[in-house]
Amino acid sequence: MANFQWTGSAGTNAFFTPGNWDTDGGTPASVPPGPNDSATIDNTAAAITGTGTAQVLIFQGTDEIAGHLVATGAIPVKAQLTLRPGAILTTPRLGLVAGALTVGKDSSVVIFGPHNLNDYAIKLAVGAGSNATLLVDGEHSVVNCRNLPMSVGQDGNGQMTIKNGAVVAIGNDDR
Repeated sequence: MANFQWTGSAGTNAFFTPGNWDTDGGTPASVPPGPNDSATIDNTAAAITGTGTAQVLIFQGTDEIAGHLVATGAIPVKAQLTLRPGAILTTPRLGLVAGALTVGKDSSVVIFGPHNLNDYAIKLAVGAGSNATLLVDGEHSVVNCRNLPMSVGQDGNGQMTIKNGAVVAIGNDDR
């Protein structure tokens, strides 16, 4: 697994553009992150566009997504992440460690893939003393847990707000 760090150096804001990434040790990437890689996105200057897949997508700082990003393993959010209209995050597990995730109008979070029994598909406030907020706001904004459980504040202080026609679909299909 390679570790990629977003730089935005290519100026395209496209996830799949190698010039927007550095790899381990700060070397410019020759390829974008792939399904077995870790990709850290920290304080983007503009919304990330296009499509892309990584094993782990780590969001730190203040970031915006305007494309469709997929994590084959997990997505930890450690600051402020906003999904712009039409944006999609797809992952088997989403954890809001600290900060806030805003799922805006016409955007969505979709849980897919393998799920461990007695584990949550989405966790808000991961870790003792953590504070995290999920805001799902606007028509056609959706968080779809695929009938899997969600934890809001079990480990820390978590808050979820659903408003203006948004939908959050959760369940407990553990077997």
